Amino acid sequence: MSTIFEGQEFVLERLFRGSILNYRTFFMEEGAAVQLKFSKASVMQELPYSMMQEISDRFPELNKEFQKYRL
Repeated sequence: MSTIFEGQEFVLERLFRGSILNYRTFFMEEGAAVQLKFSKASVMQELPYSMMQEISDRFPELNKEFQKYRL
């Protein structure tokens, strides 16, 4: 996962099977634009913010953990 910074590609993270992309933007409640490059055929799934919020609301213990990261 990379972004462009001062005209140069900057690698943010190297991800592996089961990785979660951009979880920080969820906790910080801000947007981000990144580029993804895959080294082989891959599957990527998206979980919309509204679904994360619904899950958080249904499971108080998970919501408690989310709040720790937000702080």
